Amino acid sequence: MKTGMTVMAALVLLAAKAGATDIAGKWGIGASLFNSGIETSLIHGHSERTAWTLSFLLNGRSSDLSLTLISPVEITDQNRNSNTWRIGARPSIRRFTRPSSDFSPYGDWFAFFGSGRFHSGGDARTRTDKNMNVSTGLAFGLEYFTRRHASVAVETDVMTLGWNRITGSTSRPGVDRATTENAFFANASLNPRLVLRAYF
Repeated sequence: MKTGMTVMAALVLLAAKAGATDIAGKWGIGASLFNSGIETSLIHGHSERTAWTLSFLLNGRSSDLSLTLISPVEITDQNRNSNTWRIGARPSIRRFTRPSSDFSPYGDWFAFFGSGRFHSGGDARTRTDKNMNVSTGLAFGLEYFTRRHASVAVETDVMTLGWNRITGSTSRPGVDRATTENAFFANASLNPRLVLRAYF
């Protein structure tokens, strides 16, 4: 966190007036700060007002738990584990509303393709859930450009429409169960994120 704040402060101190018009024909790479996983993005300036972006998301978690159960009759040791991961790709079309300004609002129309898996086991029981997600939506952001081929942006999704497919399996002594769920969803919310970008 301290490193990210230092970089952001340096960008602001070194800033000189620039705008989205300066990235026309250029490539850029970005990274979101303070996320629970890894989120990076590529951007290509298509014209003075528009750009193409492609973001990648990766996060995961693994844990192991050891238990000792003590009763008047016996002492039992148990080991349990769980792991979860998620990957995703998000292409979008971006349009800047004030391309000649150093502070330029922009709107994104995006699509998202994601996949994830959750697994837990222990004490002769296992559970596995797999998730596939396809969605599209609109996002809004504000980007501050500098003459140092870098920028700082705050952006958020505002509306998302999509489809989820979840398949699950549960196993314990004498019982095996499988489930499948398909769900369509619509979501309107704000989830701001801070992004640093460099252009070349």
